[in-house]
Amino acid sequence: MNFASDNTAPVAPAIMEAIVKANRGACAAYGTDDESRAASALLCEVFETAVSVYFLSSGTATNSLGLAGATPPYGTILCSDVAHIHLDECGAPEFFTGGQSYNPSSQRRGSYCRHRLKRWCDSAHRWAPTARR
Repeated sequence: MNFASDNTAPVAPAIMEAIVKANRGACAAYGTDDESRAASALLCEVFETAVSVYFLSSGTATNSLGLAGATPPYGTILCSDVAHIHLDECGAPEFFTGGQSYNPSSQRRGSYCRHRLKRWCDSAHRWAPTARR
């Protein structure tokens, strides 16, 4: 398996089979097809509430738009110095969040210590953390 990128790794055979099966005949686009509706209904069931589902083409798009929806441009994103969003997204989250900044911190095994996080949040001299991962 190669987890370097969802844009370069081959698709799993079961996924390819499902795509081929779904690719029969004409159907509506943009989430109004039967498969998209079924997936949306399943997610509503899993989360036990009505949810809006947006299917995206890559993990980078998903991560970036998720962060953009979770934090305003005036905040900051706290992450580990080994976090995927900090190391591997090539500026996409900054673009989609309107210039959001990261505050990567060297942490033990990529996890924050709650005392260190509390000190950050309690400081009046730092950007307000609005997304934490």
